[in-house]
Amino acid sequence: MMGGTSVYDACDVCNGDGTSCLRALTIALDMQPDSPKDIHFTHNVQYGGEFSLDDDNTSTLPNSITLHGASSNDYRVTVQGVANEYVVESIECDSDNVNVDVDQRRVIIQSGEDDVTCTFVLASKYYFCDCILSSFLINFFILRNIK
Repeated sequence: MMGGTSVYDACDVCNGDGTSCLRALTIALDMQPDSPKDIHFTHNVQYGGEFSLDDDNTSTLPNSITLHGASSNDYRVTVQGVANEYVVESIECDSDNVNVDVDQRRVIIQSGEDDVTCTFVLASKYYFCDCILSSFLINFFILRNIK
C-alpha cells in the first residue's frame, strides 16, 4: 500500500487502465558456487515483506522473483541474514535508475517507467581456499607417489 492506496488503485488514478503504471522488479540470486542455502531478502514493494531465494537445481526455492510496483515510487530490496560463509560480491542491475550499495547489501530502485532486473552475486568465502587446498593436496599426493 502507498499511503492507504494499493498499487492497482494508484494505477487507476494515474492512467485509468489499472496496469500501465506498474513496473516489474525482478530480483535474482547468483551464488558462487551454486548452493541450496536459503538467502532471505526484505523489500518495500507492494505491501512490503520478505522472500527467500536459493541457487541450486532443486525446486525448493526459485533463484529469482518478480515483484510489481507503481512506477511513481522508489523501492528498496535488501539481502538479510547472509550466512557467515558468504559475502555479497556484487549487485548487477540493468537500469541506471538504481542505487547499488554492496556494503549495505541493498538496491534502491528509483521511480521510473522501466522494468528492472537486479542480480545479487554472493560468493563463498571458503570456495577459493577449498580449491587451493584441494589442488595442494592433489599435487602433494601425485609428487609423493612419483618416487
